[in-house]
Amino acid sequence: MQHEDFRRKIVCLFKYGHGAKKIKKFLDNQYGEGSPSLTTVNKWIWEAKRGKNGVNDAPRSGRPVSTNVAWRIEKVRELVSEQPRVSVRRLEQLSDIPKEMITNILTKNLNMVKMNCRWVPKELSNAQRSGRV
Repeated sequence: MQHEDFRRKIVCLFKYGHGAKKIKKFLDNQYGEGSPSLTTVNKWIWEAKRGKNGVNDAPRSGRPVSTNVAWRIEKVRELVSEQPRVSVRRLEQLSDIPKEMITNILTKNLNMVKMNCRWVPKELSNAQRSGRV
């Protein structure tokens, strides 16, 4: 069951006049170990008392979900195409992009692997496949 569904049930039962312990007991009987803790039930009752009607989380500020923006991917692609034998540390020095992000870009975005000391595409293109036959 989704968190929002639990929250919806908690708020609904609270509006019908049930207390936190009774709501927790009801959820435990219905869902077993998958039910929220008493602390979570108390938190959502407190939110309902404050007048929060929605059950969805508020949007959070902070780091975006994906920080691999197009210019970083393109920068790493250019550097690797110029120097296929380049190391991740050297790419970090040349591009001012953290090495964890470079590794992520190489393996997930560019779908490359390090083979025989050089970065190569993980799968061969059709032209490469036909050249091997």
